[in-house]
Amino acid sequence: MKRMLAIFGGVGFCVTHSLACSSVHAPSAKENSCEPAGPFPTAGCLPAIPYDGGLPDGALEGGPTEADAGGGDTSPQAPAPYPTTHLGERARKGNTPGDVMANIGFQGYPNGDRAQGLQKVALSDYYDPNSRRVIQLVAGTAWDTSSKLETQSLQDYWASHASGGATLIFVLVEGASHQPSTSADLLGWATNYGLTFTSALDPGATRLGHFFDTAAAPWNAYLDARTMEILQVGVGLPTSSGGTTDGSDDLVQWLAWVGTHPPAY
Repeated sequence: MKRMLAIFGGVGFCVTHSLACSSVHAPSAKENSCEPAGPFPTAGCLPAIPYDGGLPDGALEGGPTEADAGGGDTSPQAPAPYPTTHLGERARKGNTPGDVMANIGFQGYPNGDRAQGLQKVALSDYYDPNSRRVIQLVAGTAWDTSSKLETQSLQDYWASHASGGATLIFVLVEGASHQPSTSADLLGWATNYGLTFTSALDPGATRLGHFFDTAAAPWNAYLDARTMEILQVGVGLPTSSGGTTDGSDDLVQWLAWVGTHPPAY
């Protein structure tokens, strides 16, 4: 089992090439429990309510908001309801399946579309039990260098791999002054980096903060879109072959895994 820890600015990102990765804090000892494993509630116990608005039509039932045009960061058709069992925050460890991430809603720019203003974005938009897709969910701040480097690398990667079976979602949790992120912060961030994939707001990390400490941002999670199983999570700047900081090695690894393994649930 080969495990590497990349250090950037004193922050380590857990990258495990044996299909396992530790989360930021110890998981609950009781599977699917709503008893907190630390100072934060488990993911399955959080309300799936987006920032400053309701969920997309059908989001709580797993319904899509857009049809999948085939490839790219689009919202796939999801014929089945969003999963409501096996919820939690633990990542896969070897052959032991990870927990299912609860449906979480935000306000943001689906597929990089800023012309329409802030729109409703939910994880259920990207749930697709008939796909072979992997979702890379990234949370970062506007004040730390690591989040800036990863955002630029993600956009560079997306520019040439948009149809490769991945879905990228970047969530801005804090602004440049360490304050909860605002719509102006997100617009400036998405415009500055020319983001053409989905970006969203989670002011003060009210929805994702139970997964990581914002001081350790960025946070990366890889989800199996067929089940929303958490495949891997980690904090700090990820590294990939060729010196990039987009976590693409892990993304490619999980895309290959999803292509050859049945869904866990």
